[in-house]
Amino acid sequence: MDPGEKLGNKYEIQRVIGSGEFGQVYRALDMNLNRDVAIKELHPDIPQDKYQEYRKRFKLESEVQGQFNHPHIVHVYELIKLADGTLYLVMEYVDGGNLSERITKAPLPITEAVEICLKMFEALGKVHTHPLDIVHRDVKPSNILLTGEGIPKLTDFGIAQLGGASSRTWVAQSHPGTPLYMSPEQERTTGYLGGASDIYSLGCVLFEMLTGKPYKKARNDDETLRQLRPEVSPCLNKAVMRLLEETPQARPRDGKDLERALKPLRPILMRVAYAAVFLLLACLVSGALLQTVWHQLPGILSTTVGTPVIETPAPTLTSTLELAETPTAFPPRPPTVAETDSPTSTPTHTPIPPSTPNATQTRTSSPTATRTPPPTLTPTRQPTLAATETPVPAATFTHTPVTAVIPQRSAPAQGSTHNNPINFSWTGTLYSGQSYQVTAYSTRTGYRIQSPALSTDYWTVNLPGEHYGEWKWSVAVVQNNAIVVTSSEGIFWFDPNIGGGGGNGGGDPTATPVVIVTPAEP
Repeated sequence: MDPGEKLGNKYEIQRVIGSGEFGQVYRALDMNLNRDVAIKELHPDIPQDKYQEYRKRFKLESEVQGQFNHPHIVHVYELIKLADGTLYLVMEYVDGGNLSERITKAPLPITEAVEICLKMFEALGKVHTHPLDIVHRDVKPSNILLTGEGIPKLTDFGIAQLGGASSRTWVAQSHPGTPLYMSPEQERTTGYLGGASDIYSLGCVLFEMLTGKPYKKARNDDETLRQLRPEVSPCLNKAVMRLLEETPQARPRDGKDLERALKPLRPILMRVAYAAVFLLLACLVSGALLQTVWHQLPGILSTTVGTPVIETPAPTLTSTLELAETPTAFPPRPPTVAETDSPTSTPTHTPIPPSTPNATQTRTSSPTATRTPPPTLTPTRQPTLAATETPVPAATFTHTPVTAVIPQRSAPAQGSTHNNPINFSWTGTLYSGQSYQVTAYSTRTGYRIQSPALSTDYWTVNLPGEHYGEWKWSVAVVQNNAIVVTSSEGIFWFDPNIGGGGGNGGGDPTATPVVIVTPAEP
């Protein structure tokens, strides 16, 4: 298909982003929902013996992968069949390439590799607990896509094993897969595979992320993980090798096992995070101190050079310019004379005491001192300052730290499509006096909704059908009727014409009804 060509009057082809022996992969625009999608093509011109196999894979991928609405599994939207037999699989567009391309450039930082592995373990946990008893059988770097923010997503379920319907249970046929990442049982047996087979493959991926070299090649060269990456801790080395155990029973059974195995790394990550926060706070405090000193600098300098400063409880500045005795180090000014009862004609500079309300200074344009009778003033405020103006001390703010954890969005998954009801969920921790509040709005119409105060980590709402299209949402932690922290903004698509919403369901049973906010100004 050529750029600009339409598929099913719904998708506009933009460009080719991949190709293979079965066809091409296109980036396209969903014209109904105004979003980017990836379209995988199966062209009927390929040899018939391969066409039937790939056709089977296409249908299996659409049926199996379409079962999941998970932030770390690529979403499948639909399977399109044309009259000439061409098949098109429409999927979520992931814009950051695949993990294999990333590893080719350089091994990943240890913390990033571990986080990707844990997220893939979450995805596989969802796959393995599905009622269809699914085993992926092709977990490898090229089948893990990355978003622009580095979020991993598992894809390509074309050779997945379904427990109840798998031919593995009754036909002595070797398992498909990629040999470099296949588990020992996947390579050597023809029987039913368990989820532990995928765990071994994930261990191969983690080893390669850390070293840049496939595990089986390193094993053949008698190279260990710590030889290839000396900074890997003994704890992490042990966790990785648990994933690569020869017997399925010795591998971690679920994500919790892996989390426990990698738990010692978490304090390291937290210490790094705390150090970053400490440095940031130190910079802020230093800036506040510097600002305070800067505001008080004139008073400090005037005291240093010997200019008398009269302190009053509430200094008031008048429109008359009052001058003090000027140090000889500064350029001379026209003399200012204060009135006294002395008979001498020599000008005398006398500071005005704060208890004398009728005294003031006047500035003359002539250098000759003249005496004038002191005017009588009726004071209505504190006496005027003499000498140099006393700077007003900078305001001191006392900040009471508030402990809060930034919520992490779970569902709707980034870029996923949903019908009503919309189920929002997230993870986080609430402290005393805190609650959650969800905000979502349509980028097309500006229509906005906001939840009441929530004590749970989920919320369900029905969106009006006329506000279809792209929505953005976030969840905040609220304390004392003020937002303390808020999550990053997520994107999902609302399509009232598809079946079924996604997420965890339910809502806070104690919460008041949803607050509908008027649409934002265009």
